[in-house]
Amino acid sequence: MTDFLLELRSEEIPARMQAGARADLEKLFRKELDAAGVAVSELTVWSTPRRLALIARGLPQQTEAVSEELKGPKIGAPPRALEGFLPKTGLTQDQLTERDGVYFAVSEKPGRAVREVLAEAIPAIVRAFPWPKSMRWGAASISSESPRWVRPLSGIVAIFGEELVACEAAGIASGYATVGHRFLHPGEITIGGADDYAEKLRACHVIVDHNERQDLIRAGAAQAAADAGLTLVEDEGLVVENAGLTEWPVPLLGRFDEAFLEVPPEVIQLTARTNQKYFVLQNPPPSGGGGAPPPSRPLTRPAHLPRRGRIESSPTPLSAPPTSSRATAARRSSTATARSSPRASATRASSGSRIAGRRSRSTRRSWPTSCSTKSSAPWRTKSSGSPSWRGGWLRKT
Repeated sequence: MTDFLLELRSEEIPARMQAGARADLEKLFRKELDAAGVAVSELTVWSTPRRLALIARGLPQQTEAVSEELKGPKIGAPPRALEGFLPKTGLTQDQLTERDGVYFAVSEKPGRAVREVLAEAIPAIVRAFPWPKSMRWGAASISSESPRWVRPLSGIVAIFGEELVACEAAGIASGYATVGHRFLHPGEITIGGADDYAEKLRACHVIVDHNERQDLIRAGAAQAAADAGLTLVEDEGLVVENAGLTEWPVPLLGRFDEAFLEVPPEVIQLTARTNQKYFVLQNPPPSGGGGAPPPSRPLTRPAHLPRRGRIESSPTPLSAPPTSSRATAARRSSTATARSSPRASATRASSGSRIAGRRSRSTRRSWPTSCSTKSSAPWRTKSSGSPSWRGGWLRKT
C-alpha cells in the first residue's frame, strides 16, 4: 500500500471558494479512481490561499485484473446479427463462448499500474473542476477550449510513494517542487512525498492545514484581547475567512482614536469586519453593581493584522442600527436660513440635496402625474391652499 500526494498550486484562491473546492477535489478524485477500479479509503484535503492539497493513503500498486462479458445474439440467429456483434468485441466467432444457447464475448483485462491511472486522472480533474468563477490565461486563452482555473495554475506536485507521477495539465508539467510563503520563504521546496509534505511547508512558513490555521487565529485573537484587558467579539465567519486569506497567521493588536467611538458601534464593527477583515474588541462589562453606569455604547476597538499576516473572515449579519434623531436634524439643517460658516452651509445644502433627490426619484415612480394630496384633481392654483405633488416634488401652493 502506498500514499499519494497531489498539490495544485495557483495564484490566490478566494477564501469563500476554498471549502467548496476541497469538497469538489475529493469528489472528482474518488470518481476517477472508482472508474478505474481503485478503492480509496483514507483521504485528506487541505487548502491555503495558494494551493489545494490532497493526500490519499493506502492505495494499491496495481489495479485488479478484470473480466468483462458481453452478451451477443442467440445461436442460430441470422448471420447479419452475428456480423454486427463481432466488430464490437474484436473477436472472431471461434473465440466466442456459448452458454444457454447464446453467444458471449469474454475478455480478460490485466491489472494496470495505479501510477498510470493517476497520470490520467489528474488532467481529467483539472478539466472538470467546477469553480464558481474561472478564467483562462496565457497565449492559449485566445481559444475557448483552453484550460480554465480559478486563478492561473502555476504548479503541480504529484508523488506516488516516492515516485513522480508524470502528467501535464493546463500546460503545467508535474514535479517535486513547490514554494513556501510568498514573503517569508519565496524560494522553491523539494517534496519527498506525502509523509514530509506538511512539515516541509511548515518550515517555510506555510501551515497547509486550514483547520490548524483557524485554531491559531481563534487562540491568538483571544490572547491579544486578554493581554490588553479587553473582550473579543467572537465571529466564527471571520475566523474561517482569515484562515482562507493567510498561510501563516500572526495576530496583532491595533488601536484607533477614541473620538471615533462617537460613531455607533454597529457601524464600527461592520466596516472593520467587512472592509478590513479585523476582529473587534470591547471593554469588559463592569464586575460590580456600584459605581458609574456603563456607557450607552461599548468602547470598541479592532484587533487586526497587517497585510502579510492578518486575521480575517466572512462577516456575519448585523442588526440594523437604531433610528436616531440625527437624520431628522440633518434634514432640518438643510433648510435652515442661519448658517454658521460657508463650509457648514455647503455641507448642509449638499446633504439636503441628496435627501431631496432620493425623495424625488421615489415619488416619480409612485406619482407619474400631478395630483393633490386631498383629491385626484389636476394641479391646483395658489388659491386652493392644498399641498400638491408635481413632477415628484411636494410643494405648498
